Amino acid sequence: MGAKQGCHGGDGEEPVRRIQVSGYRLSACTVTNAQFRNFVEATDHQTTAEAFGWSFVFDPTSASLDQPGS
Repeated sequence: MGAKQGCHGGDGEEPVRRIQVSGYRLSACTVTNAQFRNFVEATDHQTTAEAFGWSFVFDPTSASLDQPGS
């Protein structure tokens, strides 16, 4: 798990490392936006990006798919 040095150091993906993951389940189908919205409404779920106020993957204020404000 992780990324090679030089990617996006602030995203917590460095260094490459071995991890163990407890059991988990995968669905045969992807979750639709409507299903996710229903889940959020039923559980008051907040994504990490919402909690932090930005996302390394997508920053809606700049429409960047890189770092916030870039």
